[in-house]
Amino acid sequence: MSKEIKFAVTTEERERLDVEAAAHGVSRAQLVRDRALNAGNIPRMQMDPEAQDRAIRDLGKQFVGVPKENLVRLVNAVVKALAT
Repeated sequence: MSKEIKFAVTTEERERLDVEAAAHGVSRAQLVRDRALNAGNIPRMQMDPEAQDRAIRDLGKQFVGVPKENLVRLVNAVVKALAT
């Protein structure tokens, strides 16, 4: 039997959780659950290709004129930093 636990986060915190969850290839709920129950040890590290493409597209809209290969490097660096 599952029980629901609710907690409040800011918009920025929620967005950060979404990015980190995508980087690990899990849902936001699973990320929070893993952190709460496993002291932050998240064994998975794989970014969903669709999430990566979305991140690159979103950055491209905000940083017009930046070459796509630079955006790819940036997204990968952020994902790696969040995962370590």
